[in-house]
Amino acid sequence: MDRAHAHSITNFLGFTKSTTPLGKGYHLANNTAVISNVHTVDLECNIIQGGIVRGEEKQIIYDIPSFTVPIGSKIIEQPQNINYFPLNTTLLDEITVRILDQDGNLINIPGERKFCSLKIIQV
Repeated sequence: MDRAHAHSITNFLGFTKSTTPLGKGYHLANNTAVISNVHTVDLECNIIQGGIVRGEEKQIIYDIPSFTVPIGSKIIEQPQNINYFPLNTTLLDEITVRILDQDGNLINIPGERKFCSLKIIQV
């Protein structure tokens, strides 16, 4: 692996060096993502508004500190205080929850089961 690829975002996300650039769409990495530089794991949900994380308005429904367990261990997290956010849509045709790091980069965790429960209530 050359020095430039060793420090690239594609290597961080688990992709191997390729002469073909990744285009738009879905791509699955060959290797496990290197997430030791991840300080927080943010759960982003496309249907909410009003979330504030680290002083910025974002669509983050939950912010998990990653150093509560050793690297490579499972993070099992249950919110102590449940926050309800207003929806940004009246039609729930697609709900997307993404796992991001503190910089908004997608965290790729292949081969691991991930669970997230959403509770939508009418007020």
